Amino acid sequence: MNNSSFNEVLSEKVVNKSVESRRSPKTQRDQRSLAFQLYYCIDRSSYEISLEELIVELQREYNIEIEANSFALSVVTGALEHGDELEKMVEPKLKNWELNRLSCAVRMILKMALFEMFYLKIPGTIVINEYLEITKGYAEKGAHRIINGILDQISKEFFN
Repeated sequence: MNNSSFNEVLSEKVVNKSVESRRSPKTQRDQRSLAFQLYYCIDRSSYEISLEELIVELQREYNIEIEANSFALSVVTGALEHGDELEKMVEPKLKNWELNRLSCAVRMILKMALFEMFYLKIPGTIVINEYLEITKGYAEKGAHRIINGILDQISKEFFN
């Protein structure tokens, strides 16, 4: 992936913030944002670039340090590894809609959020609030309603 591809995919907000500090983002929200952007880069490359290759490119091109044990890497790795299973949880919650009709950003956000709820055991209310903010920043207008509805249904079904 070349430098212009990164510029198309990564938002300047996280790149500039990370370049300034040369460290991995510190807040959980910034970590989630970074996780989404990593996942998005991999998806847009049609999964031809691995997470490891992507990190090397980011470090080389932007001098961004991404810690190996970071929350961001945990989330993106989990969403990638358990993606099919997590999508199966979403499908029954779609009313008069099909999974393949959801944008790639919405599908990725749902998988990341569900990974946090089921595997990292982060409370649904926290996960929903955090991913609604990520959705507002990266997904299409109105997508937060879909994200909220699906995550709320799943959270109530499994955790209440």
